[in-house]
Amino acid sequence: MATAYGSLPFREQIAFFRQKLNLPTRSYTDIQGAQHDQAFVVAGAMKADLLADLRTAVDRVVAEGIGFEAFKADFKGIAAKHGWAYTGGSNWRAQVIYETNLNQSYNAGREVQMADPALRKRRPFGLYKHYASPNERPEHVAWDGMVVALDDPWWSSHSPANGWGCKCKKFMVSARDVERRGLTVTPGPPIDYEDRVIGKRSGNPQTVRVPKGIDPGFQYAPGRRFHPNLDKYPEPIARGVVAQNLRTGVFERWHQSIESRVAAARPQPELVDLPKPALIRALRQRLAQQEQFAVAVLSPANRELLAVKTQTVHVSDYDLIKQAVSREGQEMAASDYFQVQRVIDEASVVIRESEAITVWVRRGDDYLQVVLQQTESGQGLYLKSFRRSSPKDVARERKRASSKGYPVLKDEG
Repeated sequence: MATAYGSLPFREQIAFFRQKLNLPTRSYTDIQGAQHDQAFVVAGAMKADLLADLRTAVDRVVAEGIGFEAFKADFKGIAAKHGWAYTGGSNWRAQVIYETNLNQSYNAGREVQMADPALRKRRPFGLYKHYASPNERPEHVAWDGMVVALDDPWWSSHSPANGWGCKCKKFMVSARDVERRGLTVTPGPPIDYEDRVIGKRSGNPQTVRVPKGIDPGFQYAPGRRFHPNLDKYPEPIARGVVAQNLRTGVFERWHQSIESRVAAARPQPELVDLPKPALIRALRQRLAQQEQFAVAVLSPANRELLAVKTQTVHVSDYDLIKQAVSREGQEMAASDYFQVQRVIDEASVVIRESEAITVWVRRGDDYLQVVLQQTESGQGLYLKSFRRSSPKDVARERKRASSKGYPVLKDEG
Protein backbone atom coordinates (compact mmCIF):
# COMPACT_ATOMS: atom_id res chain seq x y z
CA MET A 1 0.00 0.00 0.00
CA ALA A 2 1.36 3.40 -0.89
CA THR A 3 1.58 6.07 1.79
CA ALA A 4 1.13 8.91 -0.66
CA TYR A 5 -1.25 10.16 -3.30
CA GLY A 6 0.95 10.69 -6.32
CA SER A 7 4.00 12.43 -4.84
CA LEU A 8 2.17 13.85 -1.82
CA PRO A 9 2.60 12.16 1.58
CA PHE A 10 -0.60 11.07 3.30
CA ARG A 11 -0.45 13.70 6.06
CA GLU A 12 -3.31 12.30 8.16
CA GLN A 13 -1.80 8.81 8.14
CA ILE A 14 1.61 10.11 9.20
CA ALA A 15 0.13 12.36 11.91
CA PHE A 16 -1.92 9.46 13.30
CA PHE A 17 1.13 7.21 13.57
CA ARG A 18 3.41 9.86 15.05
CA GLN A 19 1.02 10.82 17.86
CA LYS A 20 1.22 7.31 19.33
CA LEU A 21 2.98 6.60 22.61
CA ASN A 22 5.45 3.73 22.91
CA LEU A 23 4.05 1.10 25.30
CA PRO A 24 6.09 -2.01 26.16
CA THR A 25 3.98 -5.20 26.10
CA ARG A 26 4.63 -8.88 26.77
CA SER A 27 1.85 -10.22 24.55
CA TYR A 28 -0.46 -8.96 21.82
CA THR A 29 -3.31 -9.52 24.30
CA ASP A 30 -2.00 -6.80 26.64
CA ILE A 31 -4.00 -4.15 24.79
CA GLN A 32 -6.99 -4.63 22.53
CA GLY A 33 -8.96 -2.94 19.77
CA ALA A 34 -9.09 0.85 19.92
CA GLN A 35 -6.27 0.92 22.47
CA HIS A 36 -3.98 0.71 19.44
CA ASP A 37 -5.13 4.13 18.28
CA GLN A 38 -2.47 5.88 20.35
CA ALA A 39 -0.26 3.05 21.55
CA PHE A 40 2.66 1.79 19.47
CA VAL A 41 3.29 -1.78 20.56
CA VAL A 42 5.19 -4.78 19.30
CA ALA A 43 4.27 -7.92 21.21
CA GLY A 44 7.19 -9.06 23.36
CA ALA A 45 9.17 -5.82 22.95
CA MET A 46 9.57 -4.87 26.63
CA LYS A 47 12.75 -2.74 26.44
CA ALA A 48 12.30 0.96 25.71
CA ASP A 49 15.31 1.23 23.38
CA LEU A 50 14.24 -1.86 21.40
CA LEU A 51 10.72 -0.47 21.00
CA ALA A 52 12.10 2.94 20.00
CA ASP A 53 14.21 1.40 17.23
CA LEU A 54 11.25 -0.63 15.95
CA ARG A 55 9.16 2.54 16.03
CA THR A 56 11.74 4.35 13.88
CA ALA A 57 11.73 1.53 11.36
CA VAL A 58 7.93 1.53 11.10
CA ASP A 59 7.92 5.33 10.80
CA ARG A 60 10.03 4.96 7.65
CA VAL A 61 7.36 2.64 6.25
CA VAL A 62 4.52 5.04 6.99
CA ALA A 63 6.22 8.36 6.18
CA GLU A 64 8.69 7.41 3.44
CA GLY A 65 6.91 4.47 1.83
CA ILE A 66 9.79 2.00 2.07
CA GLY A 67 8.89 -1.50 0.93
CA PHE A 68 8.67 -4.74 2.86
CA GLU A 69 12.13 -6.04 1.95
CA ALA A 70 13.79 -2.89 3.26
CA PHE A 71 11.73 -3.05 6.45
CA LYS A 72 12.55 -6.74 6.91
CA ALA A 73 16.25 -5.92 6.74
CA ASP A 74 15.74 -3.17 9.34
CA PHE A 75 13.78 -5.57 11.54
CA LYS A 76 16.46 -8.26 11.47
CA GLY A 77 19.18 -5.70 12.22
CA ILE A 78 17.27 -4.28 15.19
CA ALA A 79 16.54 -7.72 16.63
CA ALA A 80 20.22 -8.70 16.35
CA LYS A 81 21.40 -5.40 17.87
CA HIS A 82 19.24 -5.87 20.96
CA GLY A 83 19.51 -9.65 21.18
CA TRP A 84 15.73 -9.90 20.99
CA ALA A 85 14.43 -13.49 20.99
CA TYR A 86 11.06 -12.85 19.35
CA THR A 87 8.52 -15.58 18.61
CA GLY A 88 7.87 -16.83 15.07
CA GLY A 89 10.06 -16.75 11.96
CA SER A 90 11.68 -13.47 10.96
CA ASN A 91 9.79 -13.18 7.65
CA TRP A 92 6.40 -13.83 9.26
CA ARG A 93 7.04 -11.54 12.23
CA ALA A 94 8.33 -8.70 10.08
CA GLN A 95 5.34 -9.03 7.74
CA VAL A 96 2.81 -8.89 10.59
CA ILE A 97 4.40 -5.72 12.02
CA TYR A 98 4.75 -4.15 8.57
CA GLU A 99 1.24 -4.85 7.28
CA THR A 100 -0.64 -4.19 10.53
CA ASN A 101 0.95 -0.79 11.16
CA LEU A 102 0.81 0.29 7.52
CA ASN A 103 -2.80 -0.77 6.95
CA GLN A 104 -4.22 0.48 10.24
CA SER A 105 -2.46 3.85 10.08
CA TYR A 106 -3.77 4.25 6.52
CA ASN A 107 -7.30 3.35 7.61
CA ALA A 108 -7.05 5.71 10.59
CA GLY A 109 -5.93 8.52 8.28
CA ARG A 110 -8.95 7.87 6.10
CA GLU A 111 -11.23 7.94 9.16
CA VAL A 112 -9.81 11.36 10.05
CA GLN A 113 -10.60 12.59 6.54
CA MET A 114 -14.07 11.07 6.60
CA ALA A 115 -14.84 12.84 9.89
CA ASP A 116 -14.71 16.24 8.17
CA PRO A 117 -18.24 17.71 8.53
CA ALA A 118 -18.21 19.47 5.15
CA LEU A 119 -17.10 16.30 3.36
CA ARG A 120 -19.66 14.20 5.24
CA LYS A 121 -22.41 16.56 4.16
CA ARG A 122 -21.52 15.93 0.51
CA ARG A 123 -20.77 12.20 0.95
CA PRO A 124 -22.77 10.87 3.90
CA PHE A 125 -22.55 7.16 3.04
CA GLY A 126 -19.87 4.50 3.39
CA LEU A 127 -19.30 1.80 0.76
CA TYR A 128 -17.78 -1.48 1.96
CA LYS A 129 -15.43 -3.06 -0.59
CA HIS A 130 -13.96 -6.52 -0.20
CA TYR A 131 -10.64 -7.36 -1.84
CA ALA A 132 -9.17 -10.84 -2.04
CA SER A 133 -6.72 -11.85 0.67
CA PRO A 134 -4.95 -15.10 1.60
CA ASN A 135 -7.40 -15.66 4.48
CA GLU A 136 -10.84 -15.10 2.96
CA ARG A 137 -13.72 -14.48 5.40
CA PRO A 138 -17.19 -15.27 4.04
CA GLU A 139 -18.65 -12.40 6.08
CA HIS A 140 -16.36 -9.90 4.33
CA VAL A 141 -17.44 -11.24 0.96
CA ALA A 142 -21.08 -10.85 2.01
CA TRP A 143 -20.51 -7.21 3.03
CA ASP A 144 -18.96 -6.32 -0.33
CA GLY A 145 -20.95 -3.53 -2.02
CA MET A 146 -22.99 -2.62 1.06
CA VAL A 147 -23.76 1.10 1.43
CA VAL A 148 -24.45 2.25 4.99
CA ALA A 149 -24.73 5.77 6.41
CA LEU A 150 -21.41 6.82 7.92
CA ASP A 151 -23.05 7.67 11.24
CA ASP A 152 -24.60 4.20 11.52
CA PRO A 153 -23.26 2.42 14.65
CA TRP A 154 -22.42 -0.60 12.48
CA TRP A 155 -19.24 1.12 11.28
CA SER A 156 -17.97 1.44 14.87
CA SER A 157 -17.07 -2.25 14.83
CA HIS A 158 -16.93 -3.02 11.10
CA SER A 159 -14.69 -0.33 9.59
CA PRO A 160 -11.79 -2.07 7.81
CA ALA A 161 -9.38 -3.60 8.38
CA ASN A 162 -11.40 -6.37 10.00
CA GLY A 163 -8.75 -9.00 10.60
CA TRP A 164 -5.18 -10.14 10.08
CA GLY A 165 -4.33 -9.76 6.39
CA CYS A 166 -7.73 -8.18 5.59
CA LYS A 167 -7.58 -6.02 2.44
CA CYS A 168 -11.12 -4.61 2.67
CA LYS A 169 -11.67 -0.87 2.26
CA LYS A 170 -14.31 1.72 3.14
CA PHE A 171 -15.12 4.54 0.71
CA MET A 172 -17.26 7.65 1.05
CA VAL A 173 -20.05 8.02 -1.50
CA SER A 174 -22.67 10.65 -2.20
CA ALA A 175 -26.37 10.22 -2.94
CA ARG A 176 -25.51 10.92 -6.58
CA ASP A 177 -22.85 8.16 -6.54
CA VAL A 178 -25.42 5.74 -5.13
CA GLU A 179 -27.92 6.54 -7.87
CA ARG A 180 -25.38 6.58 -10.69
CA ARG A 181 -23.84 3.22 -9.71
CA GLY A 182 -27.14 1.50 -8.96
CA LEU A 183 -26.34 0.99 -5.30
CA THR A 184 -28.79 0.75 -2.40
CA VAL A 185 -28.46 2.41 0.99
CA THR A 186 -29.39 0.07 3.86
CA PRO A 187 -29.06 0.17 7.65
CA GLY A 188 -26.13 -1.72 9.08
CA PRO A 189 -27.10 -5.39 9.36
CA PRO A 190 -27.77 -6.94 12.78
CA ILE A 191 -24.54 -7.88 14.55
CA ASP A 192 -24.08 -11.45 15.72
CA TYR A 193 -21.42 -11.90 18.39
CA GLU A 194 -19.23 -14.84 19.28
CA ASP A 195 -16.71 -15.60 22.03
CA ARG A 196 -13.11 -16.13 20.93
CA VAL A 197 -10.16 -17.24 23.05
CA ILE A 198 -6.93 -15.34 22.44
CA GLY A 199 -3.45 -15.55 23.95
CA LYS A 200 -3.28 -19.32 24.34
CA ARG A 201 0.41 -19.47 23.40
CA SER A 202 1.36 -16.53 25.63
CA GLY A 203 0.15 -18.28 28.76
CA ASN A 204 -2.41 -15.55 29.34
CA PRO A 205 -5.56 -16.82 27.58
CA GLN A 206 -8.51 -14.42 27.47
CA THR A 207 -12.03 -14.77 26.17
CA VAL A 208 -13.20 -11.79 24.13
CA ARG A 209 -16.57 -11.14 22.53
CA VAL A 210 -16.39 -9.93 18.94
CA PRO A 211 -18.77 -9.63 15.97
CA LYS A 212 -18.71 -12.66 13.70
CA GLY A 213 -16.29 -12.11 10.86
CA ILE A 214 -14.09 -9.72 12.85
CA ASP A 215 -10.79 -10.93 14.29
CA PRO A 216 -10.17 -10.09 17.97
CA GLY A 217 -8.36 -6.77 18.17
CA PHE A 218 -9.98 -5.40 15.00
CA GLN A 219 -13.51 -4.72 16.32
CA TYR A 220 -13.17 -0.94 16.14
CA ALA A 221 -12.82 1.94 13.67
CA PRO A 222 -9.12 2.91 13.58
CA GLY A 223 -8.48 6.49 14.63
CA ARG A 224 -11.83 7.09 16.34
CA ARG A 225 -11.10 6.42 19.97
CA PHE A 226 -8.61 5.12 22.51
CA HIS A 227 -9.13 3.65 25.97
CA PRO A 228 -6.02 1.87 27.32
CA ASN A 229 -5.84 0.44 30.81
CA LEU A 230 -4.13 3.49 32.29
CA ASP A 231 -4.16 1.99 35.77
CA LYS A 232 -1.11 0.01 34.69
CA TYR A 233 0.96 3.17 34.26
CA PRO A 234 2.35 5.80 36.65
CA GLU A 235 0.06 8.77 37.20
CA PRO A 236 2.14 11.31 35.19
CA ILE A 237 2.23 9.03 32.14
CA ALA A 238 -1.49 8.25 32.44
CA ARG A 239 -2.31 11.95 32.70
CA GLY A 240 -0.22 12.63 29.61
CA VAL A 241 -2.13 10.00 27.63
CA VAL A 242 -5.51 11.44 28.69
CA ALA A 243 -4.48 15.02 27.88
CA GLN A 244 -3.12 13.97 24.51
CA ASN A 245 -6.26 12.04 23.65
CA LEU A 246 -8.42 15.04 24.48
CA ARG A 247 -6.20 17.35 22.40
CA THR A 248 -5.96 15.25 19.25
CA GLY A 249 -9.66 15.35 18.35
CA VAL A 250 -10.27 11.60 18.82
CA PHE A 251 -12.53 12.21 21.83
CA GLU A 252 -14.30 15.10 20.12
CA ARG A 253 -15.14 12.97 17.07
CA TRP A 254 -16.39 10.15 19.31
CA HIS A 255 -18.48 12.55 21.40
CA GLN A 256 -19.96 14.22 18.33
CA SER A 257 -20.77 10.84 16.80
CA ILE A 258 -22.80 9.85 19.86
CA GLU A 259 -24.63 13.18 20.04
CA SER A 260 -25.44 13.11 16.32
CA ARG A 261 -26.81 9.56 16.60
CA VAL A 262 -28.98 10.59 19.55
CA ALA A 263 -30.24 13.62 17.60
CA ALA A 264 -31.01 11.46 14.55
CA ALA A 265 -32.88 8.82 16.57
CA ARG A 266 -35.07 11.09 18.70
CA PRO A 267 -37.53 12.19 15.96
CA GLN A 268 -38.45 8.57 15.18
CA PRO A 269 -42.21 8.05 15.77
CA GLU A 270 -41.83 5.33 18.39
CA LEU A 271 -39.52 7.57 20.48
CA VAL A 272 -40.88 11.07 20.07
CA ASP A 273 -43.56 10.90 22.80
CA LEU A 274 -41.65 8.85 25.36
CA PRO A 275 -41.03 10.40 28.80
CA LYS A 276 -37.38 11.16 29.44
CA PRO A 277 -36.48 8.01 31.48
CA ALA A 278 -38.07 5.70 28.88
CA LEU A 279 -36.45 7.67 26.05
CA ILE A 280 -33.00 7.28 27.61
CA ARG A 281 -33.53 3.53 28.05
CA ALA A 282 -34.64 3.15 24.43
CA LEU A 283 -31.73 5.19 23.08
CA ARG A 284 -29.24 3.19 25.13
CA GLN A 285 -30.65 -0.08 23.81
CA ARG A 286 -30.34 1.16 20.23
CA LEU A 287 -27.09 3.10 20.32
CA ALA A 288 -24.78 1.98 23.13
CA GLN A 289 -21.75 0.02 21.83
CA GLN A 290 -19.92 -0.58 25.15
CA GLU A 291 -17.40 2.13 24.30
CA GLN A 292 -15.55 4.26 26.84
CA PHE A 293 -12.95 7.01 26.98
CA ALA A 294 -10.59 8.12 29.75
CA VAL A 295 -11.17 11.76 30.73
CA ALA A 296 -9.22 12.19 33.99
CA VAL A 297 -6.62 10.56 36.24
CA LEU A 298 -6.72 10.80 40.04
CA SER A 299 -3.69 11.81 42.07
CA PRO A 300 -2.70 9.47 44.93
CA ALA A 301 -4.11 12.04 47.38
CA ASN A 302 -7.48 12.09 45.61
CA ARG A 303 -7.60 8.30 45.42
CA GLU A 304 -7.15 8.26 49.19
CA LEU A 305 -9.72 11.03 49.71
CA LEU A 306 -12.33 9.29 47.56
CA ALA A 307 -11.38 5.81 48.81
CA VAL A 308 -11.23 4.31 45.31
CA LYS A 309 -8.95 1.59 43.93
CA THR A 310 -8.53 2.89 40.40
CA GLN A 311 -6.87 6.10 39.23
CA THR A 312 -8.60 6.42 35.86
CA VAL A 313 -11.96 8.11 35.29
CA HIS A 314 -13.81 6.95 32.17
CA VAL A 315 -16.93 8.19 30.44
CA SER A 316 -18.97 5.58 28.59
CA ASP A 317 -21.22 5.92 25.57
CA TYR A 318 -23.97 4.53 27.84
CA ASP A 319 -23.68 7.64 30.06
CA LEU A 320 -23.04 10.12 27.23
CA ILE A 321 -26.38 9.07 25.71
CA LYS A 322 -28.10 10.02 28.97
CA GLN A 323 -26.14 13.26 29.22
CA ALA A 324 -27.12 14.22 25.66
CA VAL A 325 -30.79 14.02 26.71
CA SER A 326 -30.64 15.22 30.33
CA ARG A 327 -28.31 18.20 29.85
CA GLU A 328 -30.36 19.99 27.21
CA GLY A 329 -29.96 23.77 27.33
CA GLN A 330 -26.60 23.66 29.13
CA GLU A 331 -24.59 23.71 25.87
CA MET A 332 -21.78 21.49 27.16
CA ALA A 333 -19.44 20.67 24.27
CA ALA A 334 -16.80 17.99 23.85
CA SER A 335 -14.11 20.60 24.57
CA ASP A 336 -15.63 21.17 28.04
CA TYR A 337 -14.50 17.70 29.10
CA PHE A 338 -10.96 19.10 29.39
CA GLN A 339 -12.27 20.63 32.64
CA VAL A 340 -13.20 17.32 34.31
CA GLN A 341 -9.58 16.92 35.42
CA ARG A 342 -9.61 20.45 36.89
CA VAL A 343 -12.89 19.87 38.74
CA ILE A 344 -11.38 16.83 40.48
CA ASP A 345 -7.95 18.38 41.14
CA GLU A 346 -9.27 21.70 42.46
CA ALA A 347 -12.46 20.48 44.14
CA SER A 348 -14.23 22.92 46.48
CA VAL A 349 -16.82 20.46 47.80
CA VAL A 350 -16.88 16.64 47.73
CA ILE A 351 -19.81 14.58 49.03
CA ARG A 352 -20.06 10.79 48.96
CA GLU A 353 -23.37 8.96 48.76
CA SER A 354 -22.75 5.20 48.76
CA GLU A 355 -20.83 4.47 45.53
CA ALA A 356 -21.60 7.90 44.00
CA ILE A 357 -19.20 10.79 44.59
CA THR A 358 -20.23 14.34 43.68
CA VAL A 359 -17.50 16.92 43.19
CA TRP A 360 -17.92 20.68 42.70
CA VAL A 361 -15.42 23.37 41.84
CA ARG A 362 -16.26 27.07 41.85
CA ARG A 363 -16.08 28.82 38.50
CA GLY A 364 -16.86 32.51 38.89
CA ASP A 365 -20.29 32.87 40.49
CA ASP A 366 -21.29 29.28 39.74
CA TYR A 367 -19.90 25.75 39.96
CA LEU A 368 -18.97 22.89 37.67
CA GLN A 369 -20.29 19.59 38.97
CA VAL A 370 -18.97 16.09 38.32
CA VAL A 371 -20.60 12.88 39.55
CA LEU A 372 -18.37 9.81 39.72
CA GLN A 373 -19.43 6.25 40.45
CA GLN A 374 -17.28 3.30 41.37
CA THR A 375 -18.22 -0.14 40.05
CA GLU A 376 -19.16 -2.89 42.50
CA SER A 377 -15.80 -4.60 41.96
CA GLY A 378 -13.99 -1.35 42.71
CA GLN A 379 -11.96 -1.73 39.52
CA GLY A 380 -13.83 0.92 37.51
CA LEU A 381 -14.60 4.60 38.07
CA TYR A 382 -17.03 6.33 35.71
CA LEU A 383 -18.12 9.88 35.04
CA LYS A 384 -21.89 9.66 35.38
CA SER A 385 -22.74 13.35 35.09
CA PHE A 386 -20.96 16.58 34.13
CA ARG A 387 -22.89 19.83 34.29
CA ARG A 388 -23.06 23.40 35.53
CA SER A 389 -24.44 23.99 39.01
CA SER A 390 -25.46 26.98 41.12
CA PRO A 391 -24.53 27.97 44.70
CA LYS A 392 -28.13 27.21 45.65
CA ASP A 393 -27.72 23.65 44.30
CA VAL A 394 -24.54 23.14 46.33
CA ALA A 395 -26.16 24.52 49.51
CA ARG A 396 -29.11 22.16 49.03
CA GLU A 397 -26.79 19.16 48.63
CA ARG A 398 -24.82 20.14 51.76
CA LYS A 399 -28.07 20.24 53.73
CA ARG A 400 -29.21 16.93 52.26
CA ALA A 401 -25.89 15.27 53.13
CA SER A 402 -26.18 16.51 56.69
CA SER A 403 -29.72 15.19 57.11
CA LYS A 404 -28.93 11.80 55.51
CA GLY A 405 -25.57 11.35 57.20
CA TYR A 406 -23.59 11.27 53.96
CA PRO A 407 -19.89 12.00 54.46
CA VAL A 408 -18.66 15.41 53.27
CA LEU A 409 -15.11 14.57 52.23
CA LYS A 410 -14.10 18.13 51.47
CA ASP A 411 -15.74 21.54 51.93
CA GLU A 412 -13.88 24.81 51.39
CA GLY A 413 -17.04 26.87 51.96
